[in-house]
Amino acid sequence: MRNILFSTSLAAGMLLALATPATVRAQDSAISSIEELMGQKVTLVSRKEERAVEAASSIYVITQEDIRRSGMTNIPELLRMVPGLHVARADSKGWVVSARGFSDQFSNKLLVMIDGRTVYNPLFSGVYWDTQDYPLEDIERIEVVRGPGGTLWGANAVNGVINIVTKKAEFTQGNYASVGFGNELRGLAEARHGGKIGENTYYRVYAKHQDNDDSSLMNGDDAGDAWRMSHSGFRIDTQAHNGATRITTQGDAYYGREDWDYLEPNIASPILVRPAQFKEDDMGGNFLTRVEHTNEDGSIHTLQAYLDNYYRDNFSLEQSVTTADLDYQYQFDVGKRHQVVVGAGYRSTFFDLESTPLINYPFTRANEQTVSAFAQDKIALVPDSVFLTLGSKFENNDHTHFEMQPSARISWLPTSKQTLWAAVSRVVRTPSISEDSFLGTERAFPGNFLFPGAPAGYITFNGSPQTQSEELVAYELGYRVQPTDTVAVDTSVFYNDYAKLTTFERGLPTIDRLGRFVLPYTIDNNADGKGYGVESSVNWEVTPDWNLSAGYSLLVLDIENDPGSTDPRNVLTEQKSPRHQFNIRSKLDLPHNVKLDNAAYWVDDVLNTDAYIRFDTRLAWEATEGVELSLTGQNLFDNHHPEFDSVLYGQPTQVDRSIFGQVKLRF
Repeated sequence: MRNILFSTSLAAGMLLALATPATVRAQDSAISSIEELMGQKVTLVSRKEERAVEAASSIYVITQEDIRRSGMTNIPELLRMVPGLHVARADSKGWVVSARGFSDQFSNKLLVMIDGRTVYNPLFSGVYWDTQDYPLEDIERIEVVRGPGGTLWGANAVNGVINIVTKKAEFTQGNYASVGFGNELRGLAEARHGGKIGENTYYRVYAKHQDNDDSSLMNGDDAGDAWRMSHSGFRIDTQAHNGATRITTQGDAYYGREDWDYLEPNIASPILVRPAQFKEDDMGGNFLTRVEHTNEDGSIHTLQAYLDNYYRDNFSLEQSVTTADLDYQYQFDVGKRHQVVVGAGYRSTFFDLESTPLINYPFTRANEQTVSAFAQDKIALVPDSVFLTLGSKFENNDHTHFEMQPSARISWLPTSKQTLWAAVSRVVRTPSISEDSFLGTERAFPGNFLFPGAPAGYITFNGSPQTQSEELVAYELGYRVQPTDTVAVDTSVFYNDYAKLTTFERGLPTIDRLGRFVLPYTIDNNADGKGYGVESSVNWEVTPDWNLSAGYSLLVLDIENDPGSTDPRNVLTEQKSPRHQFNIRSKLDLPHNVKLDNAAYWVDDVLNTDAYIRFDTRLAWEATEGVELSLTGQNLFDNHHPEFDSVLYGQPTQVDRSIFGQVKLRF
């Protein structure tokens, strides 16, 4: 009864916010106008600045105001507000983030970058979201493209690209600190200092620490997956040659410890798994420098280099991966109708691995390299109205060698408040080094499983050097319109045609040296698929102090094996991504510097997980200039609910209700 009353009172609070008269007025309202949102600059679509409203792509921008007023405390949670992205918390420290389907522990068709530095994992193809963290106050915006981005960003930008853009150092001057405590996020502390050296050099340094509680098992017990993580870093921005040259240098380092209660495959029948505990150490760092020079004719040269290393020591694999990347870009105009961007890049990745009986590699050290080039031309067929963009990425990698990823995009701006666009693209996802060579033990099976009298055994998954790239030809159509000064609508539809999708083909059972049966599955490319759907968002500035936004997405996947394939997972892949998703968010400025922010998210069924509603609310008060107090509640409609099926070697867990208080200081 207490839970019902609690949830009812929170729902009433949200309705009160939605029903507040339009005459309510706060001082110094921070809600962005629709005009400001429509004029938001992005770089992800064309690798150069352009207005988001003009982009011939399905793009969504999470602004700093969205970040600040969401009440979220980490990057993957922020991505829930993007229509078409599926974000699910798989356990306390792991998130599933995907675009347009293929959700999994490592969603391998979504490229993620931070300030242009890729954090897509080259070992398993995916993202370790637990280690991607910054003080959220230092993030300027998050650009999300749903759909192919391989023409500019290369292989693995198949169903989407995310770029997290941090603020320039000159915009983070002074001091900032925050502390917070809650029942799930048990502790959060952040500090940042920004200063100036000479006339043209700005810097900032930061540190952040968080302590997270266990999630819950399906029976309500603690899942034993608590974790702690500390980050620190810096950024320096310098201008030279009268502002024509901008040099950015930045770096980050982190260390964390994560608890694991996992299920280890056990051949001793009838117990096929046995619980085990492990404490994982995670550490890493990166260093990036970027030089951008603008010539007198407006052309721009950009040279970027970064070095990234991470180390994880867990029960299944000890891994150290180092990536060195060099990227050059030249942006220039040809006459009045052609905006050209060309570039080239080189990437080298070093692997240092210590195998275990669960995940085994035939080597301890390896290196892989990728050489790439790209060219894109945005042609003004009708000045200020119709634009045709043609381009392609060319790559040579150590797995599948030469790959080409072309695209054609056209946009029509019949008025300054309307954009109609269409695109066709071909992109690929290249195999990771794991898909080439690893041997993984997934689970055990009892005696008599294969046939009467058969001994107990286990299932293995094997990589293959014959693995090919997965291919996609995508067709997209979108429309943006601002029908009034206070309403903006953005809708896109897509049809995806996949080929050579990854499968695991069953081989003939063998017997190991201990007399146990081994049932092997080997990776191959024996499936094709179709995907189609709709993504739509609406933003309504009800009053200068009250903003409503909503998003909806529909996704349909249909994957079929080629004749002769023995992979049984197609239905599982289709069911891991929700068909329907919906969210609505309210940002309201109240008198006396009080802000009330509410959000509701509805996610359809996924594999072994029922549909759920998530309701969050945040109440913040700016007590004095530079001092803000806030209280945030998340997942308030129930004690806990699951969002995704279990990850490899893990048990299904639930996301708990969370209450979190925070104090922010700026001085």
